[in-house]
This record gives sequence, C-alpha cells and structure tokens, in this order.
Amino acid sequence: MNAEDLKSIVKQANQIPDAHIANIGAHVVNRISTVLGGLYNGTGIELSVGWLADANVRARAYERVPGVHKIEISYGLATWLYRQAHILTAIIKTDHLLEKYSKAFIGSPSGQTRLLPEGTTAEQCRDLMFDTTLEWVFLHELTHHAQSHLNIRSAHSSASNLEIVDEAHVIGEPPLTGEEAKISHATEIAADHEAVIHLLPYRAFGNKGKQLPQAEVFMFVCGLVSLFHKFYGSSSAPPEPIPVGTHPHPAVRFALARSAIMGVLSNPDFVSASAHWAIEKDKTFSMIDEAYTVGALYSLELDNRASSEKAMAFIMSTNIKERPNTKAYLRTIFSQLKELTPEIERQYVFTLLKAKLPVITQEWEDLVKDASPADASSLSV
Repeated sequence: MNAEDLKSIVKQANQIPDAHIANIGAHVVNRISTVLGGLYNGTGIELSVGWLADANVRARAYERVPGVHKIEISYGLATWLYRQAHILTAIIKTDHLLEKYSKAFIGSPSGQTRLLPEGTTAEQCRDLMFDTTLEWVFLHELTHHAQSHLNIRSAHSSASNLEIVDEAHVIGEPPLTGEEAKISHATEIAADHEAVIHLLPYRAFGNKGKQLPQAEVFMFVCGLVSLFHKFYGSSSAPPEPIPVGTHPHPAVRFALARSAIMGVLSNPDFVSASAHWAIEKDKTFSMIDEAYTVGALYSLELDNRASSEKAMAFIMSTNIKERPNTKAYLRTIFSQLKELTPEIERQYVFTLLKAKLPVITQEWEDLVKDASPADASSLSV
C-alpha cells in the first residue's frame, strides 16, 4: 500500500455522511439500551440515554437529577469510530500490516495476520467493529452508574462536586495524580471489566442460534484497542509505574480487559452453547493478541501518533510481564481495587445481579509481588 492508496481509503471514509453514521449509531445504542435497560427494574432509578452534539470523541455518565442515570455519547465518537472501522478493515484487506510489520505477527494462529476473519467481507468487519465497540462504550458508562463510581470518585476527590464521569482526554488541564488518579484508573478498569462481561453474552443472545462468531470477538478487540488509544490521548510512550491522568495506559488496560474476555470464553457453559471455536484456549488467546496487535499498530501509526518504527517498538515491548514499571502500576491498581470492592458491592445498583469486578488471580498476584524496591516505593504516591 502506498501513500496514494491510503489517501483514497481515508477520503472514502470521510465522504460517508455524518447523518448516516449517526442513524446507525442511534440504532445500535437504542437496541442495547432497550434490552439492558430492564436491569433497572425495581431499582426506582430511571435510565436516560442521549447524544452529545460534540465533534470530539466523548462519552459520559452523570446524575444531575436524583434518580435519573444519564448516559451521553457524542456524535463525534460515533463518526470517528465508524470511519476508523472503515479504514482499518480496508487496510487489513490490502495486506499492508502483514507486509510492514511481519515480526509482530510471528506466532499468530495462522502464521500470518488473518487479514479479515474467515468468511467475512471488509464491510461486515467494519460493521462488527463499529457495533460491538459502540455497545461496549454504552455498557462501560452503564457500569459507572451500576457500580456507583460517581459517588465513589466524589467521596475520594478534593473537588466539591464531582458529578460526571467523562471519557475524554482533557487537554490543557493538569492531569490527575495521587489518590484521585488511583481511584479514576481503578474505576475505569472495573467499568471495562463489567462491560466485557455483559457484551459478549449480549452479542450471542442477539445472533441467530445464540452464537458468538469468532469474527465478532476479533473485530471487537480491534475496536476496543483503537478506543483505548484514543481516550488515552498520548503517543507510544510506555506505561508509567504509578497512575497519572484519568485513564490507564492502553497496553495495561487491554491486558486486563483481555482477562475479562478470556474469562467469558473460558466458561464451559458459554463455550458449549455459544462459542464452540473457543474450546482451544491457547488458540483463542493468540487470536485475541493478534487482534490487539492489528488495532494497536493502526491506532499508533495511522492516527499519526507514532512513526512505523516507534509503533513496532511499542508493540514488541508491551509484554507486561517483562516491564518493572507495569508491575509496580498493577500492584497499586490491584490494591486499590481490593480496597474499593466492598464499597462497590454495597452500593451496586442492579438488584438482580452482583457487581462483576476484575478477578485478581494468583497468577496476577505472583506477577506483581516481585516489584523492585524502587518500584514499590512509588506506590505511596
């Protein structure tokens, strides 16, 4: 693929009318909010879903009126995501990523990038990436409400009235640090986790035969990684050892979301009923990692966040098991999640369910316990 080919793909994506994308996005959100809005039955709380006339990529949850849980997604998020999906699937179809980043795909299930998931077209993959990722955004904001993150953040914040969880990179304002950053990162990770737990069964339930095709998971991961990079709002810098800002680093955030995805796809009942292809866990894990690589490389290079060399270096260095900074960061976050768990469970809104929080397995515990003294000293920030 040369520069002119890429320009042609981007031009085609930009020519898709905003109104057309907005209509598709409204249908996707209306469908999932209608189905899952029933979780509020018996709570005495009303769910209100709306759209922000904002060209920026934003989504937010707030409760300005007592008893009304508001979720708003910007039209800018919908148009950005749809065009991202259009460009990404067109690029995958050209073998561009395989040619340019062959080292990143060594050890993939097929020995090469899978291009488009088997049996699908670029248009189908675009729609899958858009639908699943937008549904996940809705569920992420819904979880902020369900797990009472607004109350929790407000209780731990120096701000007198912290009433909004806003998924947007705040430019020009000092980043969160210390206790507020730890709370923000922990609640973002908690919302990521429960959103995944709800999304995959929702997708299977809505499909013919109650099946969750492999292509849906692959394209969801591509979209999720693109979104994580967009919300993080930085380049290909490696993870910090301590929480800073509102959102976790994309590589760390995805590693934890991947655990949630694998948790669903490791449930024998779900796999036997809806995802027979996931029976081989090693292949499933490799497929998810491959989708992450595709989404991350695209986000870094083609969003002009990094040169191809830096993008490749980032991908090859994001093995969290080998990064002391990441171990120190995770140790902080795991401690914060454990501290918040009783509060989240006590305040959980949905009476028919229990809060779905990240499971800190012995493997995770073993990973972070050997953080060096220098890393550990950073945890007091």
